[in-house]
Amino acid sequence: MIEQKVAETILDEPVEITVNVGEQSIKPKGFFHKLLQRIGLKPKVIPGYKRVFKIQGAKLSTMVRVSKLRLRVQQKPVPQDNSIIDYAYERVIEEARLHAEIIAAAIHNHSSEVPSDLIDFIYDNFEAQDLKDASDVVTEQLNLVDFLNTTTSIRTMNVLEMGPTK
Repeated sequence: MIEQKVAETILDEPVEITVNVGEQSIKPKGFFHKLLQRIGLKPKVIPGYKRVFKIQGAKLSTMVRVSKLRLRVQQKPVPQDNSIIDYAYERVIEEARLHAEIIAAAIHNHSSEVPSDLIDFIYDNFEAQDLKDASDVVTEQLNLVDFLNTTTSIRTMNVLEMGPTK
């Protein structure tokens, strides 16, 4: 399944990620809204639904934004005195929001600022598997190898054109 998503991303076809959103309560906006909820004329909860996000091939501005965010992810070795579970919980606390920002930037895929509502939605509703699937797609979208090859080619052309130095 993930291999198919990766192939679709490379071909610049949008990859769909479906997220199950659980039942959510509706906070009343005022006295009358609260009264209508008590009487039963306004719903108190929104039933569960599915939300579908389409991720397309990353634009250059998105590559830069996601690369900057990924550099903020800290690579820390597992301490010898802590268990792996404690270490994992600490990492989730420290970097869950950052991962939500990375995925939101890939979904948004524009040079404008990523909407904070999208980041909040991902942070509040993505499950571990949703986060992993989206991260795999984002990683494949960046395709940094091609970018580095292009940079190397341009640099090589520049050196060849300079000629001998005096």
